[in-house]
Amino acid sequence: MSDADKKFREQLAKMDRSVLNSLRIQDYPQTQRRLINDERVRRKEDESNTSVTALATLLGTLAVQTNETTRNNSVRQHQSNGSGIGNFRLPSAYHSRSSTNAGGGSSRKTENEPECWYLFEDYHDRVSEEVDNVVFIANTESYDRAGRTNLTGRFKCSNQTCGKGWSSNIVATVILGFDRGGGKLGYCAQVYNQRCKRCEELGIMDLDEDIYIERVARRLKIWRGEFVPDRREGRKDTPPHEEDLCEGCKAGICQRARFY
Repeated sequence: MSDADKKFREQLAKMDRSVLNSLRIQDYPQTQRRLINDERVRRKEDESNTSVTALATLLGTLAVQTNETTRNNSVRQHQSNGSGIGNFRLPSAYHSRSSTNAGGGSSRKTENEPECWYLFEDYHDRVSEEVDNVVFIANTESYDRAGRTNLTGRFKCSNQTCGKGWSSNIVATVILGFDRGGGKLGYCAQVYNQRCKRCEELGIMDLDEDIYIERVARRLKIWRGEFVPDRREGRKDTPPHEEDLCEGCKAGICQRARFY
């Protein structure tokens, strides 16, 4: 590590948490991105009194998922297809400004000031038509299981002087599960926003509701131990995924993300 990076790491260690979490990671070179991410993870681990690193947690939960699927051969094939990873924790630095239903409007479009991620509670009625005994829980902290997937949507830059639009079939999403008594399964889906390539402002998201329903219902059925046919891909081509502009990549959630 260079002397400059050592000094930068020391500055991060002394930095107030709110300042650390507000750093725009895409504004820094690759080595400093890694240092910022390491410091954020370290702070999170100190809060939870655990000595497990973020990467070790992800790897360890892969083993948990393997054990779960061994107990249920009927869904082994589906839980090994890369769309779900066992019990991992999201870095708190990437929580939206609102921890409740940020995206629960009456339409597919998110409005007003854009957020880093959204929960689409208004889609629950359609999910419950596909899966029995499920309840929506607007909680991104105390969950029992999690699975990653990608959704599809269109975006428009929230900067009115820019107005750039783009589409993506790699809208990073993590589906969170909550074990409830009486045969009920709680869930929510945390859908991550993207930034404009031209001005780097957050986008206004127009999510494909049908894809959301299909992906969320499929994950819930897998957790229930139900047989689920292989997912049909067949998605349309969209522009290359820009990791620096994806809020899910920054949080380490997006399946296309590389570790900083």
